[in-house]
Amino acid sequence: MTTKIHVVSGIQPSGKLHVGNYLGAVSQFIDTQAIANGERFFFIADLHSLSEDFKPEQKKAETYDLLASLLALGLDQKKSTIFLQSHIAGHTDLAWLFSTVIPVAELERMTQYKDKASRQKANINAALLTYPILQAADILLYKGQSVPVGQDQEQHLELARIIAKKMNNRFDTDFPLPVSLPPHNNRINSRVMSLKDPKKKMSKSLGDQHVINIFDEPKIIEEKIKRAVTSSEGKEGSSGGDNLFGLLESFKNDDSIVKKYRSQFIKGNVQFSELKKSVSVAIISFFSKSRKRYLEMREDKTYLDTVFDMGRKKAQSIATATLNETKQKMGLL
Repeated sequence: MTTKIHVVSGIQPSGKLHVGNYLGAVSQFIDTQAIANGERFFFIADLHSLSEDFKPEQKKAETYDLLASLLALGLDQKKSTIFLQSHIAGHTDLAWLFSTVIPVAELERMTQYKDKASRQKANINAALLTYPILQAADILLYKGQSVPVGQDQEQHLELARIIAKKMNNRFDTDFPLPVSLPPHNNRINSRVMSLKDPKKKMSKSLGDQHVINIFDEPKIIEEKIKRAVTSSEGKEGSSGGDNLFGLLESFKNDDSIVKKYRSQFIKGNVQFSELKKSVSVAIISFFSKSRKRYLEMREDKTYLDTVFDMGRKKAQSIATATLNETKQKMGLL
């Protein structure tokens, strides 16, 4: 008998999706629909996004935009349970139960907490510290075993495993120990760096000129890549030029083009203007069909609400069962 593997992951509605998001996690979401044996749960982590500075009306727009983006890229509600985190009663409840078994010291060592706190010094809220507990609840509420996420989330997954072990040992629960899902194709490149500062990972928090938004107008993508930095050694010893070559390898179907620039890299005579043009063409072409679907889908909020409602019904029944089971194990009536 084949063991079913439950896949769970989420993504925050905090601005437009960029190529770093796609290569770090979203492409894995989509790939699991064809290969995963078991249930797949993908959610928009709107509760997590409240830990950052935000405007309520903008948050609503970003949530719809993210759902339209994921569906346009290939996430399918017939193959996966797609839902909005805040629609499900149980995530925050389970997080509170988990918070009773995890020491504060475990949270304070999280590098993402330190990084986010340094970037929003005027708003170092408690949610930044407890974020990994809610993330553990997100996963374990659905008995998640495999989690397709970027490398920067591995420390949070480690904490989820610690929480699961503590709960199982103390209360005889049966939470699995979740692990990151290995990449399934050669498009995965979770270390996409900023266009303007190759020392830092591509992130919306750095500013719009640092990222390549998947559904930007082609001319905007071309201009951003044209102005991309090609020097400045990064933390991993990779320059802006290496970053561009990595993007070409990720999105270009023509191996001869990739081989051409690889040869130039080895010889040290890269024509960066040509490389940038090839990267632009590759990215624009790769997302062209998805972009058309996205432009249509983002205007149809009735359809998007239907997708959320379908996902809510299935996710809620599972979440309720797990939460009630955990409460009983902990002695709550």
